[in-house]
Amino acid sequence: MGWSLATDCYLADLTDEICHWMPHTSAAAVRRRGDATWEADWSEPLPGEPWHSTVGWLTWHLQWWLTSALAEARREQLPERTSIHWPGTADGIRVELERLAVAWRTMLDEAADADPNRPTVFPWPYPRPLHRLVGWANIELMKNVAEIGILFNLAQRDLPDTRMPTT
Repeated sequence: MGWSLATDCYLADLTDEICHWMPHTSAAAVRRRGDATWEADWSEPLPGEPWHSTVGWLTWHLQWWLTSALAEARREQLPERTSIHWPGTADGIRVELERLAVAWRTMLDEAADADPNRPTVFPWPYPRPLHRLVGWANIELMKNVAEIGILFNLAQRDLPDTRMPTT
């Protein structure tokens, strides 16, 4: 259901402009580095300050935690956060998130016979059962998609060339 909401309602119509639209001057974003890779901001807001991010950052965040959750579920080395680069375009993130969705579904099929209580450590500092990781991933997906939806709609309001046609 979370993937359907993401793909049917937001990702299909995502544009580069929406990915980079800044809801606030302090918003966390994805930024092009000198080597042409895209890196996500990673800093904590000042105490008492609200957190702001761009759609690009949120799609990177999905990419990062899902890559990490897959590695944890497959008992692979967790990637360094800084090794996960945003693809650079709305088309690129659509392809990457679809690739990760297929990998996640494959992992779930393969894990059907696995011990659901097998310890995992991502995203927690201490072991929790595999079924908690799977549940957390579903919740995190819905939260991130809801945040993307809010920013998607605000960006469409502010960026005249990204408005959806009305009939």
